[in-house]
Amino acid sequence: MTSLRISLGKTIIIAVALSGISLARGAELHTAIDHLVEESADGMFAAQANDYEFLRRLFLDLTGEIPASVDVNKFAADTTANKRTIMIDRLLRDDRYARRMSELFNVMLMERRGTDPAWNRFLVDSFKSNRHWDSMVETIIEPDLTNESEQGAGYFLTKRLEKYGQNPTDHPGLASDIGRLFMGVDLACAQCHDHLFVDDYSQSDFQGLFAFVSNTFIRSDTEFPAIGQKVMKIPLEFQSVFEEEMFTTGPRIPG
Repeated sequence: MTSLRISLGKTIIIAVALSGISLARGAELHTAIDHLVEESADGMFAAQANDYEFLRRLFLDLTGEIPASVDVNKFAADTTANKRTIMIDRLLRDDRYARRMSELFNVMLMERRGTDPAWNRFLVDSFKSNRHWDSMVETIIEPDLTNESEQGAGYFLTKRLEKYGQNPTDHPGLASDIGRLFMGVDLACAQCHDHLFVDDYSQSDFQGLFAFVSNTFIRSDTEFPAIGQKVMKIPLEFQSVFEEEMFTTGPRIPG
């Protein structure tokens, strides 16, 4: 079996990249986003936020704090035409932005399973350096263990591979989380059979993704989160709970 860190990580990035081609070929990204919002809007748009509303929302979104009075007064008095763009760029360079985004993404990706110092450093450093999301995902799925800046990224995988009591390692849960969080497809209901009401994916899609992670384990020879993987020598066999026929698959992504 091709290693998880090479095959799954790069395959997911290719799939995500292809899904975003229409936006990448457009004009400015914010223009494309505005267009999508307008297309899906139902009803009248609210009036544009005034300077005070804009600044408060911007600070809360990007730093998690309300703006200081000196920032509010200075911004309100500024007559520069593109002052909002300038303020956005300023806050994106602020250390509070990296801290805020790392906190949000830790909750989003780890779903309150806990945290790890090396994982936190990876997230903060990624946002400080303006690392693209596709690069972050690839690193989370296939961290370079020789690169100190990436060593904490493996926590996403290792935490989900932890065993509790006599329960087996939750490899199916890891496969489901990868599909749900990085590919936008919740395959959990297709683990045992084709979904009864959804035709967009099948049991073979879940099992193909499961084949990537079924032989992974937590390494014990590193001081940072890291996984190892056993070789997959034969295709993965699976069966629907509603049928007697056996099927096989190798590692594959949905679609």
